[in-house]
Amino acid sequence: MPIKTSTSERAILLSSLPVLLLALTAGLTIGLTFAPCHSSLCVETYFPPQTRFHIALYYGALAGATLLLYIRRQSPSLQFISEHHLFVQAVPLLGARVSIGGLVLCFWICGLTFASTAYWYPAQHKFWMLRGATVGWTKYMFRVAWTGVTGHWCDVWLGLVVMPVARNSVIAKVFRIQPSTLLQAHKIIAYGLLVFGLVHGLLYYFFIDAYDNAAANNDQIRHHFDTDNPFLTEEDHGPYARFVFPTGVIAGIGLIPMCITALPIIRRSNYNIFYFTHIIGAIAIMILLCLHASTNFYFLLPGLVLWVSDWMWRVSHRLGTQVEAIVEKAGNGWYRVRIMQNLETTSSVAMLEKGDKYDWESPVVSYFLNFADISKLQLHPFTAVSTGDAVSGPTFLFRRSPERKKREKSDGEWTWKLAALADSNGIRGGQVSRIEGPYSPPTLELFAANHVLLLAGGTGITGAISIAQWWASRSRDALAPSRTLHLIWTVRDGGIARVKEVDDVRILAERMSNMTVDIHVSGEAGRLLPDVEIDRFINSRQQDGERCWVYVSGPTGLLEDAETACVEQRKLLGRKEKGGSIDWYVASYST
Repeated sequence: MPIKTSTSERAILLSSLPVLLLALTAGLTIGLTFAPCHSSLCVETYFPPQTRFHIALYYGALAGATLLLYIRRQSPSLQFISEHHLFVQAVPLLGARVSIGGLVLCFWICGLTFASTAYWYPAQHKFWMLRGATVGWTKYMFRVAWTGVTGHWCDVWLGLVVMPVARNSVIAKVFRIQPSTLLQAHKIIAYGLLVFGLVHGLLYYFFIDAYDNAAANNDQIRHHFDTDNPFLTEEDHGPYARFVFPTGVIAGIGLIPMCITALPIIRRSNYNIFYFTHIIGAIAIMILLCLHASTNFYFLLPGLVLWVSDWMWRVSHRLGTQVEAIVEKAGNGWYRVRIMQNLETTSSVAMLEKGDKYDWESPVVSYFLNFADISKLQLHPFTAVSTGDAVSGPTFLFRRSPERKKREKSDGEWTWKLAALADSNGIRGGQVSRIEGPYSPPTLELFAANHVLLLAGGTGITGAISIAQWWASRSRDALAPSRTLHLIWTVRDGGIARVKEVDDVRILAERMSNMTVDIHVSGEAGRLLPDVEIDRFINSRQQDGERCWVYVSGPTGLLEDAETACVEQRKLLGRKEKGGSIDWYVASYST
């Protein structure tokens, strides 16, 4: 008989996972340094104390960071400080705003990276000087010594780059960190890994160049080093001994297209190229680098466990399960997808209606859908307008992506193909779909907010509808001044605004004195100004000590402008020019 666990027990178990993960992986990696090694370069064979200290320092730093994140989670004041933005505008090259927490993270990673030089360089320098002295060639040994040092810098960045990557992130849930923040950290760490990897490779190239010149006139030098693995002589051999150089080169070259396809201009227009390049490239590069040097595996292990666990969760949550879906016209260029069977998920809204409460839950629930008739591989994210009931599953709305100059290119777009399923007779049932989810971002501040502002643009209205319905069910009996919700939906054409789900919310708002819905038609009234709307909302509603929460979803320009406005408002509130506080969630799926 299966053992049932309560909500609180599940929450405690989840909260303890980071500690358990660190303890198990740290113990395992230290133990593996005493076991037979199967990498091309077994670093612990040549530098046993430095390798074990390197591992201990890394896992100790992770434990310290984990402790700080636990403290941050329990301390609202520390969380507020860590989220304080140093600049209102995003840094151009990073495409992100620099917060105190982000700055501390950067100093922590760089400190951990460069601190390793203190114990690696003396050991590397001594080793290579003695090895070069054997054949009377020590002049350029510092180059290979620094190659080793920078290689261990890469250990740190390689270990960290995988940790933020997960659709159902344990880090996001336990420490209440937004998934978009984790993806931004992943992107910055990945580019840092590329830079340090290039430095590592160039240093070894300079060493090989010096070696080739010296070996051309000295057979003793030529036989004493092997360029595929400088720790060996030409007479040494082993099953993987000479894979150090080729695995490093191939992995380094493989990182380049991964970073290029991750650039926003390429990722947003060719997402499938980005996605499959990342999945295939990441697996190949991780295998190559674990073969390249043993320390790469030791540092990758925590991130690998999180990554594999995430995939196991995805598979267990209907990644391979087929469900029946109906694709139908919803009018005015909108299309509706209805999942016809109850998914029996523990979604945020369903749990809250039962009285359960996980502190990371949100009424914003996303799924990834696949339609075999369109593609057997492509999964596309959708935010549900409703999570379903005892009989049926979630419902989604979508529109075709913007038409391209060449019609045949538009016809090949995924949303155009999906819409075409309903275009022949207005409704198309019996579609076989795979649905993965649910995914809910941590929006704890929503539950404590007195006033909620929803800014939506275009198809970003789906998440706003879900929040509005959830909020109305909880706040319909609240006094108007004490709890309010204001939804603003900006569309280019007024005709687009006519869709049943939005009409239902507007009717609901007419019946409630503390809920309002406005449709902003930019084709007639001009572009929506998020800073004006946010300032007006706060000034008209917020009193001293009250909390505002802002949700933003839609085009990139709207997201950036609204977040900038929220940062400015928080700075004003921090200077006590106004009372109360403001929090926000930006539904960004293209970080």
